[in-house]
Amino acid sequence: MPQLARILDATLEWAVVPSFTRVGYAVRRRVAGWRDLDAFDLGGRVALVSGATSGIGYAAAHALLRMGATVTILGRDAGRTRAAAARLIAEVPGAGDRLTTVVAAMDDREAVRRAA
Repeated sequence: MPQLARILDATLEWAVVPSFTRVGYAVRRRVAGWRDLDAFDLGGRVALVSGATSGIGYAAAHALLRMGATVTILGRDAGRTRAAAARLIAEVPGAGDRLTTVVAAMDDREAVRRAA
């Protein structure tokens, strides 16, 4: 990593908040030579994403599907998990063939055992 990139990265990390925002991503992407996620091909890879009914988990499942991965989303609420799967299938071309769902609460040992 070039010196300027190291300095900017350290500054973003020191300030904490901008490091984890669009600002941090935009700066690092330009100076550190990061590739866009769409440049990665994850065809043939399998991912399990917990908490994929909203927020970061949903965004992760969406990105993984866009990159060609086979994805299983895991949620604790059957209705929300089905709804998230339906949205992903509608938003990502070809996702229907590569997306499965599992319902289990991660704080319930028996549910985790059944899911596994």
